[in-house]
Amino acid sequence: MVAAPDRAGWFPLAAPALRALRLGEVAPHQLALVALVPLAFGALTALAWDRLRLDR
Repeated sequence: MVAAPDRAGWFPLAAPALRALRLGEVAPHQLALVALVPLAFGALTALAWDRLRLDR
């Protein structure tokens, strides 16, 4: 397990698997954090690509 059982649901990458294994330990608001991971990394990737200069 990634963290203590009472706090593992707050780790967004492990929350879906933890919910599948132990249905009552992960709340719906903790699963909502899973959607933020691709949004955050997508925004960071777009920012990095916007700053990228290929004509140096």
